Amino acid sequence: MTTPPPPITPDAQLSYALGWFSHHATQRLQTFNFYIVVVTVLLVGYGDAIQDERRWFAALLCGVGLFVTILLFQLEVRNAELVSVGQRALAELEKSASIVKISESAEQRTMLGGALTECWRPLRRRAACDPARAKWRWRQAVARHGFVLRFLMLAGALLFLAGFMLAAAGVAPRGATP
Repeated sequence: MTTPPPPITPDAQLSYALGWFSHHATQRLQTFNFYIVVVTVLLVGYGDAIQDERRWFAALLCGVGLFVTILLFQLEVRNAELVSVGQRALAELEKSASIVKISESAEQRTMLGGALTECWRPLRRRAACDPARAKWRWRQAVARHGFVLRFLMLAGALLFLAGFMLAAAGVAPRGATP
């Protein structure tokens, strides 16, 4: 007969969830750093290929850049989903273990008269209470790093597509003779 495994302690659960979140959040940023390096190398190669009038090679580099952008965008979306899984697990563990967030501690509510907890409430709830704050909702969404990462990747994909079309069409750089 086999004995059942011992129950997992709350500390082990918290450690696992925190490790999960930390690993995937780090992986998300490392993916973007890799993307920046790849884009830089491809842009330098594209510039050299255009200057040397090797348009086929410039178009090939833009095609590779577009492929890498799409691939890493999909990886970024996957990593964002895994980070949110870690966030939800940590939130559930905090609730079940009665962990009080620093922003909601009684000391700070007393010291600041509840102003700090008001600042930490999600913007949607604050906007529902105060219509004057609703106009700031889009700014909060734009300021999130997930939006910025995806916006930069989309811009990169569009630039690679434009570079591919220009190189394939044979558009000469400024100052070059056709």
